Amino acid sequence: MADCPFCDYAALAQQSAEKRTTTVVRGRQVTVDPSGVMCFEPINAVTPGHMLFVHVDHIEHSDEHANGYVGLLMSVAHAYAHRVAHAAGFNLIVNAGEAATQTIDHLHVHYVPRRRGDGLTLPWTGQATS
Repeated sequence: MADCPFCDYAALAQQSAEKRTTTVVRGRQVTVDPSGVMCFEPINAVTPGHMLFVHVDHIEHSDEHANGYVGLLMSVAHAYAHRVAHAAGFNLIVNAGEAATQTIDHLHVHYVPRRRGDGLTLPWTGQATS
């Protein structure tokens, strides 16, 4: 889709991967799994290890088949979280719509590794920052 940075990543990753599952796109390592899910570090990572999981197809939350993609992205992100296991815990987050702080209208899941005292607070927890 025009003006979608995730679609740009997908196109560049598919062009340069040539049967490899990992390539570098705009200075970022992008891994594409056989189901078409890309994994890469976001530009503004909120904790070390923060990753995005994005399908190579442009899917929006309003698309009638989005639920299946949400399940796929969550499944791949969850498997990744357990494979890397470098944090005390993690959040898997889907932001749907501008009011939910979604800034790119292409369905994606955030994997956010958590550590005690990492300073990242979520708005609904009321936790202290230290």
